[in-house]
Amino acid sequence: LWRGAFLARATPQGPRVTLASLRPGVLYEFRLQALNSQGNSSWSGPTNPLLWTPGPGQALELVGRGHQDYFKGEGPLQLFPQMHFSGPGVLVIDGLRQALLPLARPQQEVELWGCHWGLAVGKVMAEAVTFPGPAGSEVVDRVAFTLRGAVPLAQKARSAQAAGAIAVVIVDRGDCQDLDQACVPGASRAAGEGFAAADHPLTWKDIRIPVFLMKRSSFNEIARAIHLVPTDLRDEL
Repeated sequence: LWRGAFLARATPQGPRVTLASLRPGVLYEFRLQALNSQGNSSWSGPTNPLLWTPGPGQALELVGRGHQDYFKGEGPLQLFPQMHFSGPGVLVIDGLRQALLPLARPQQEVELWGCHWGLAVGKVMAEAVTFPGPAGSEVVDRVAFTLRGAVPLAQKARSAQAAGAIAVVIVDRGDCQDLDQACVPGASRAAGEGFAAADHPLTWKDIRIPVFLMKRSSFNEIARAIHLVPTDLRDEL
């Protein structure tokens, strides 16, 4: 799990901070440290583990790492919600519309199909990486792109999640003309089902990140805009 330091702002109700990208089903612990003109206090002990779940009707938004200097290294995922990403390689996934937009070229929007069992989200914003990627490549808090093949889809999602990915996009090998039952049998997109709807729930029970399927032609269309190389996509883990 990621670690981060978050600065609270003074409000009439006392010091407060808004934390972005807390993930459902994940336990969090917090520690406090006072800061004033005299310096810093020592850290408090950790709180009891807290399990966060979104409220009724709340659209979950996940914010990962990007190309701003602030988002590099081991800093927090997001200090204040009004901060924005910039630079190459960053994308936005609109989970409600099942679409992906390269931040540098939003007009190059492409279609996605969400997993029936994956985490439902309103939006994901982060840098794109291939998974598995070149030696030394960083996956943590990024959107992992991987190639569909012999490895089961749930296993691909599980491996990317274990590596720290904030979301997974599985790219079809080119066999799918449309994102429908001909692409993944047993799931009716027209009926509002996500892909893999026919899978047993236990197959996906430990997946806590959003998972999407994308046509190969769509990936080829946007790969350059998100600074990925199509030949870097691999099926093995």
